[in-house]
Amino acid sequence: MTLPDGGTRAMYVYTSGYGNSIVTFAFDPVTATLTPKNTPARVDSPSFLAWTTPTHEIFALAELASGRVFGFSVNPATGALTPVNDVSSGGAGPAHILADPTNKWVLVADYDSDTAAVLGVQPNGMLVAPAAGDIQMLGASSEAHNFALDPSNQYAFVALKGQNAIAQYKFDAPTGKLTANTPAKQTTSGDPRHIVFHPNGKFAYVINESASTMAAFAHDAGKLTEIQALTIDQRIRRQDDARRPHAFERQHASSLLARPVGPIHVRREPTIEHRRRLPHRPGRQTHASRDARERPRRPAHLRRRSGDALKPES
Repeated sequence: MTLPDGGTRAMYVYTSGYGNSIVTFAFDPVTATLTPKNTPARVDSPSFLAWTTPTHEIFALAELASGRVFGFSVNPATGALTPVNDVSSGGAGPAHILADPTNKWVLVADYDSDTAAVLGVQPNGMLVAPAAGDIQMLGASSEAHNFALDPSNQYAFVALKGQNAIAQYKFDAPTGKLTANTPAKQTTSGDPRHIVFHPNGKFAYVINESASTMAAFAHDAGKLTEIQALTIDQRIRRQDDARRPHAFERQHASSLLARPVGPIHVRREPTIEHRRRLPHRPGRQTHASRDARERPRRPAHLRRRSGDALKPES
């Protein structure tokens, strides 16, 4: 990749997915091709990856009964990963990991233990396990699925799929401490799964798994207020670019793209993949295994609420 100053920079892609390794690829942006590089890094049951900015370290969740987080240093010249250390995630069956913008902390949502924790990252990349007193107890069957920070890095949120709620915290970046906000939880519906913020920090978007909806929330001082939900009849996953949040359908060969330009516009786009079977997580049902018991899917339509935050693109 040629930079404006005439220099070059290699681009690398890292993949995981329960295969007991993280694989590195060199990415050619001209031909849009991936070429395997280096020896895969060994990790037990890796799922989500997080990284510092710039990418000096990469962190991998190990979705184990005793959750672990693995840290790696990144060779900028070759993209190779070198193990640094691994520590407890603070709970069981972790589902999501997030590095904060200061590169000093890693936030983990532990699904099976209904907990959330903040791990330290030392200047040399070493991870520090959370102290027992700093682990957040989210309540029975909360099923913590996702951690999100607002753009100011002052507030943290955890999607509680099992409680139909979003936990709301004040986040102190210098110390890594989480303090429950008031109210401590924002009630919602439909099994909230993932949260992303608009770059301006005024809005957040939440995907709800069982209801197949994308909800828009107003955000003010760490408190979320739902202003609208859009029915999308889908199985979804998060995309990190909050300016263009994607929701990918589970049963139909299309995706939903929210494009906030003033009022938010939404359009459906075709996808390459019609349907995929997601890998099984130990101790949990696969998405496919739940299909037969889920309610019949409703036809795709738009549902408006006050605030008119989500509109179909003309």
